Amino acid sequence: MNRDTLKQIMIDQKDIYLNNPLITRQYFLETNVNYCFVGIRRTGKSYMMYQQIKQLEADGIPLSQIIYVNFEDERLLEMTAEDLNLILEIGLEISETDIKPYLFLDEIQNINGWEKFVRRIADMKYRINITGSNSKMLSSEIASTLGGRFVIMNIYPYSFSECKLWLNIFILTLLLYNTVLFLRQHPLQLFLSGLIVCKHYSLHAKLSATLDILQSVIYEHTFFRIQIIFVKQTLIDTGIRLYHSNHS
Repeated sequence: MNRDTLKQIMIDQKDIYLNNPLITRQYFLETNVNYCFVGIRRTGKSYMMYQQIKQLEADGIPLSQIIYVNFEDERLLEMTAEDLNLILEIGLEISETDIKPYLFLDEIQNINGWEKFVRRIADMKYRINITGSNSKMLSSEIASTLGGRFVIMNIYPYSFSECKLWLNIFILTLLLYNTVLFLRQHPLQLFLSGLIVCKHYSLHAKLSATLDILQSVIYEHTFFRIQIIFVKQTLIDTGIRLYHSNHS
């Protein structure tokens, strides 16, 4: 594996965890513990890592001391277990310090022979977290494979309470977006409508009427969009089920 290519990939992948909005998952994570997050695909294993990174950042750990590598990146297809030590070397180079960096290795099962590397790094007292989703990682043998150096944590899809939290954030975001969009597109109409409705009243009454009009328009527009989104997704899901039923 070319060292410069790997370094560029590590720099590029910083944007993944820096720019991803997070909904905090309801898992208790201890400090100074190495975790192996396992579970089926698309359950949020990577987001558990992003959550940890955000916490480290909040605790004052410089981003230069955090190493994140996602081995799903097609540019890493040629990487072997012998190349994994380059990650440490590049991490120390980027941090410009002798302090051991925090390692987050996502979908590391894509590298044959990864087990010996992570065991060695854990023995060297690095803080390291890994994720995996293949059959071996999901089996009960993973604990013995890692030799007791990691806490195995199974990650599941959103719970009902997490779904409610996500939906609330989604609706609030859409409300804000629609408010800004409406104000940008119809500022004069909104202002005049408030004046027309309350032309004989005080300024306070006019502003209050204007806000009421804005609220009713935005809410109507927002929930119309939500209905369209869910109807569209329902049609897609129904089409997929019909396709599989007709081809099974």
